[in-house]
Amino acid sequence: MIESEVASGGGRTKAVLRGIGVAPSTWYRRTEAAPKRPGPPPKPLDEALKATVVSFATRYPWWGYNRLTIVLRRAGHAVGKKFVHAVFKAEGLLQKRRATKAELYQSAKL
Repeated sequence: MIESEVASGGGRTKAVLRGIGVAPSTWYRRTEAAPKRPGPPPKPLDEALKATVVSFATRYPWWGYNRLTIVLRRAGHAVGKKFVHAVFKAEGLLQKRRATKAELYQSAKL
C-alpha cells in the first residue's frame, strides 16, 4: 500500500514512513519464519528402540537415563546415553530437580 502510494505520488519511501511514524529499518527488515539452528537437522529416533527405552523406563521409573543406559546395554541393546536422554526428553520422562531447603524457605517468605 505504501509502495503504491509512493510510486503514484513520486514521493520518497523514507519520507512517507517518517510521516506515519514507522522506522525505515522496520519497514525493510526481512523476517525469518523460524530461527535456524546451527548444524545438521536432528535425525528421527528409531521407533523400535525408542519403545524399548520407554518400556524399561516405565519398569524402573526411579532410575535416570544414565543408569538406564547401562541396564539396556547389559540387556543387549546397542544404545548410547545421548539416545536415551533424547528419548527421555521427547517423552517427558526426565525427572525434575528438587528445590533445596533454602529455596523453599525463600519462596515461603515471599
